[in-house]
Amino acid sequence: MNIFSNISPLSLFHQNQYASIDLYLLPDNEIEVNLLIIKKIKSKLVFEKKISEIDSFDELFGHLKKNIPIVLTINGKGILCKKTENLQNDTELIKQVLPNATTKDFEFQYFTNDKNISFCSIARLSLVEKILLRFKEKGFFILDINIGISSINVLEELIDTDQFKFSTEYYKYHFKNQKFVDFTINKQKKEADTINILGMEFESTFIPGFTSFLKYFIEKKQSTNHPVINTSRTDFHFYRKFRIATFLSLSILFSTLLINYFFFDHFFHKSGKLKSELSQYSKILEKKEKLLKTIQKKKETIKALGLNNNIKYAFFMDQIASKMPSSIILGNMSFQPQKKTKNNKLYFEKNKICITGKTKNPTELNYWIKEIEKLEWVIDASLGDYTFQNRENLASFNLNIIIDPDKII
Repeated sequence: MNIFSNISPLSLFHQNQYASIDLYLLPDNEIEVNLLIIKKIKSKLVFEKKISEIDSFDELFGHLKKNIPIVLTINGKGILCKKTENLQNDTELIKQVLPNATTKDFEFQYFTNDKNISFCSIARLSLVEKILLRFKEKGFFILDINIGISSINVLEELIDTDQFKFSTEYYKYHFKNQKFVDFTINKQKKEADTINILGMEFESTFIPGFTSFLKYFIEKKQSTNHPVINTSRTDFHFYRKFRIATFLSLSILFSTLLINYFFFDHFFHKSGKLKSELSQYSKILEKKEKLLKTIQKKKETIKALGLNNNIKYAFFMDQIASKMPSSIILGNMSFQPQKKTKNNKLYFEKNKICITGKTKNPTELNYWIKEIEKLEWVIDASLGDYTFQNRENLASFNLNIIIDPDKII
């Protein structure tokens, strides 16, 4: 059975790479995160990246790319998972799990097995929204969110044994006759099992995130209609449309330029053959010579200003910013800054980047400079100016970087 073929390009917004995050909330505001980066190649799934025991949001965000959509699972402190009899509606289920709860204050998810038993997962909306907004503020797209064990029943379609039990660090799960029948919560963190599903062997640590992915992209079931999630889905949909439209526009533009080039090249060679016939028109040739001199002069001017280099500015910015400590407030970043000679003539300082900003921590500034100097394309990084300001205990600085664009791979 190849259920992965059910993942259509449309369901992934023409996206073949996506992230599934299992976020476990620990006491004292600590977290433990297991991350899966999943890639679809034809009808197969490939785990491009598996990272466990991430212990901070900053570390997690460092492993993610903003163009990869996310399915999020939340477990741990503040998440209640409970088994109960199936009732007529959601309100009755919530009251049985939390008698005094108000539905509008909670995110409530459940599924029911063939024995008419419901497995409920519930969390305060304020907790869920706090986590969602943290991702949204960083510019990530979250397409769905599961809480507790609400997605574990997806494994029913993948199990081919009568009895199937396994443990993650925090839960024990039990399937019987390809149906989910029970779970228990580990009072203390335990070592996860290694399991095999559909010929794929991996640690059960990643099961919660994997089942959330399967639920959304294969069963095409949305676990929540929370406004933040709906907005994120819409934003990602238009983001993908914009990228596709941009790609098509650039393709059309490039094709047009290519066609123009061939026309130009054709007529240029044809004009060369006609030069001998046009030699008698001295005035026309004289004007042509003047035009060629003007063009050459402009080319020399552009070359003198250093504007003819195909420098990858975005690459430089990304490399430098990726190593910037959080204590530094970036002010301005200038590539090949403009200068004036004594005669007030403008020129550009070639292969130079100037950065201004503020910092409270000179040690981290010095560390940043050393990290920049390690980059292959950096010749030198030096501090041009460092001025301490009494206000807010900040110091302003001016960092000069000399680069060698030819060393970029």
